[in-house]
Amino acid sequence: MVEEGVILSIVLVDIVHVPYNAITFEMELADKAVGFLLSLISLSIFTYYTFWVIILPFVDRDHFIHKYFLAQEYAILIPVFAGVALFCLLCVFIGKVRCHMHQVATVVLKVARIPPVNIFWSDKEEQEDEISEVQVNLEFMS
Repeated sequence: MVEEGVILSIVLVDIVHVPYNAITFEMELADKAVGFLLSLISLSIFTYYTFWVIILPFVDRDHFIHKYFLAQEYAILIPVFAGVALFCLLCVFIGKVRCHMHQVATVVLKVARIPPVNIFWSDKEEQEDEISEVQVNLEFMS
């Protein structure tokens, strides 16, 4: 008869010595390629913007290099608009997450049969009544 410790050690050895999966290797290569591409794009944008904002103002206006860059006004407007758009998207994302969490909490409260607690009480007695109701319901459930 085999002891439990021996079986456990055999299972652990089998888990530890799992052969390397080819799919994992392919995914790692894909992740590295995407990461390299994103890094290359970010570095290109940074180099372009740095040259545009820092070096280009010291070059004569009639030089041929100016035809490869936008006007200097856009050097400020583009990042400002990008920042505002990013801020708006962040606010929308946080709002959607908060609404979803509110819906989940409402479902959990309905399943647990706990009345929702209003955080905006009109007076102190109403607040104490609602808190005592919730405490009674929680004690009843446990």
